[in-house]
Amino acid sequence: MGYGLKLVVLDYDLTLFNNLYDFYIAFNESLTRHTGKSISFEEFYERLLNDKLSELVSSESWSVWRDMRKKICVSRYSYLNRGVEWFLYMTSYMGLKKIIVSGRECHSRYIWLDLMKHGIDEYIDAVYTFYDMYLFGGVEEELFDKKWLLKYILEKYHVEPVEAVYIGDYKLDYYNSLELGLWFIGFSAIDERIECLKRLGARFTGRDFYEVFYNLLEISRKIRR
Repeated sequence: MGYGLKLVVLDYDLTLFNNLYDFYIAFNESLTRHTGKSISFEEFYERLLNDKLSELVSSESWSVWRDMRKKICVSRYSYLNRGVEWFLYMTSYMGLKKIIVSGRECHSRYIWLDLMKHGIDEYIDAVYTFYDMYLFGGVEEELFDKKWLLKYILEKYHVEPVEAVYIGDYKLDYYNSLELGLWFIGFSAIDERIECLKRLGARFTGRDFYEVFYNLLEISRKIRR
């Protein structure tokens, strides 16, 4: 009914950036602190692909993950995923707002510093993290649930869910989009994670941001019909 795409919400870790090794270091440090155990990068990677990292923490789950989310505030080994800068330029040319939502539990200035370091800060309109969510009195119904933050952004920028697309790499990103009525594009440079998102029901997926942009154009055409 006359809607057009207005907003792109971008997940940060493992979506805009490939920072897998930063993720590993932060997780392993937190795991050791709370359980006395540590794992190799190879085991971490295998468990990540099969969504089995949580099996290592059981009852310590919230403590380990929240500690990790604070440790990963500073990126040391990150680089942009393929096509990101081009994607940001093209969506800016289209007049779309772009907002980052991060599961990191740290002040957004750390992410802004990372964006500046890689020269893409000019393309981003705002950044929200789980630090902001707790600061604003938000609720995390389960670990890495971004639903409250997404609703906050839609309301703040006066955007209907059908006018927004969320780009993320994790199953909860997809479920949050589904529940709120946002369009979703699943991203991963890793084939196994793409296949996992497809099995869950994700219709639009991309292995780089050129594919993501093609999907965004498809979505834009659908909502203008």
